Amino acid sequence: MPYISAERRPRARVGPTSAGELNFAFTDLIRFYIQSRHLDYQAINDVVGALEGAKAEFQQDLSDT
Repeated sequence: MPYISAERRPRARVGPTSAGELNFAFTDLIRFYIQSRHLDYQAINDVVGALEGAKAEFQQDLSDT
């Protein structure tokens, strides 16, 4: 991910401060998950489901405020 400098990557993993770093943190976590399993339909389904669930929770949190 060329838009995140190598120096910022460790920090972006635990405390992203920009949209690019947030994207990096999500992608890095997803890559870790996929590498800890086999890349198959179930793993892809898990990732997509988790992202959709997080989106829904985020939208619900916004409507609750």
